[in-house]
Amino acid sequence: MADKLIRINNENAVMASQITRIERGCYGDVFVWADGVKHHLLPGYGEACYQAETRIINEINAALSGD
Repeated sequence: MADKLIRINNENAVMASQITRIERGCYGDVFVWADGVKHHLLPGYGEACYQAETRIINEINAALSGD
């Protein structure tokens, strides 16, 4: 299994294998849980919360599959 760092926001990057949960908040925020710590996902410029959630899921899956 491959494992890569995933950038969550300007201050945090975590290993893809450490991510345990992704949740969407009620005000368009996306949170990534890694090792019991809740990180706020920084969306890209003009990126909606649904797009940011899909992007991070795809990044995690690609990192874990070795793509």
